[in-house]
Order: sequence, then structure tokens, then C-alpha cells
Amino acid sequence: MFEFNIDETTVEDKMRRLVSFFTSTPYEEITPEFNIQTGIDKVERSYFLMMMADALSVHFEVLTDSSDIESANTVQDLIDRVNNGGN
Repeated sequence: MFEFNIDETTVEDKMRRLVSFFTSTPYEEITPEFNIQTGIDKVERSYFLMMMADALSVHFEVLTDSSDIESANTVQDLIDRVNNGGN
């Protein structure tokens, strides 16, 4: 299980921090429009999806499997998943 302290307070900022962490991309470069299909070139896609799915489950209590977020294109898509409770 993934555990990582996040100091940000909004869903958007927390998600940006997580994507930054998992992609080794500076936080300032991660926006809601950041394309996670092409922007994660520093890591393997399967690793990113697995870690993000675990993070959504742990940090946002939105049970998520990596297959649930395969079609996400942007950070905003992940934010929307959290805001919609995984639906």
C-alpha cells in the first residue's frame, strides 16, 4: 500500500503533487491540463497507473484499480474521478 504525506489542501493541488511525485516532473509544471498520456515519459506507464490507482484509493478513499484510470488523459480527469467518487 502506498503512503506519502501530502501537505496540499485541495483535491487539485494534492493530485498535482502526486502526479509530480510519480513522474519526477516539477510540481510547477503539473497543471490540470497536464497530459498524463504523453507527459509521463520519465516512468513506465504501468508503474504510473498502479501507483496513481493506489494513491487515489489511499489519499482520497476512492477505490481505484489501474484499469479504471487507463483512459484518463489529463490530471483533470483524475481530479474529476475523485470529485465524482470514482464514478
